[in-house]
Amino acid sequence: MSQSHVVPERASRWLETLGALALFAMMTITFFDIAGRFLLHRPLPGSTDLVQVLLLLTAGCTLPAVTWRGEHLSIGLFDGARPTPLERARRAMVAIVVTLTFAALALLLWRYAGDTAGNGDVIGYLRLPVAPFVYALSVLCLVAALVGAALLPRALRGGPEDASCAPSLGPGGAAT
Repeated sequence: MSQSHVVPERASRWLETLGALALFAMMTITFFDIAGRFLLHRPLPGSTDLVQVLLLLTAGCTLPAVTWRGEHLSIGLFDGARPTPLERARRAMVAIVVTLTFAALALLLWRYAGDTAGNGDVIGYLRLPVAPFVYALSVLCLVAALVGAALLPRALRGGPEDASCAPSLGPGGAAT
């Protein structure tokens, strides 16, 4: 791993760990909620609200990490069938689309967060304000957009170190 990839890899691992902890917390809350419903006839108060927030955190934290590693869902329909310059152009177009999509999503979420803050919107039973969570997701989408922009030079260079191209399945289902 080159020196220029150390910081993004560490940030990616940190975000993935945070997302995994949020996922584990969701499972734990759901377990106790269901156990309480069936064994004690008392659900865990606010469990739905907590699971919603944790789901947002799980999804938001993994966006930049998945973008950095190029692990988006992809179909390797034309893998190996294109010449190298065409493949680099395709990867650059993917990086541009990813960047623009996440940047637009970040902007829309930021505006929506402002609206929810102005309206004083809250989440259900626990009365948690919506705005901080939407602002956080907006920032994470912006980070994913910046990661997409950072992939553009790598996509144009090409080469085996290019992490912007997810592994695809070859003949017999083996990863290539």
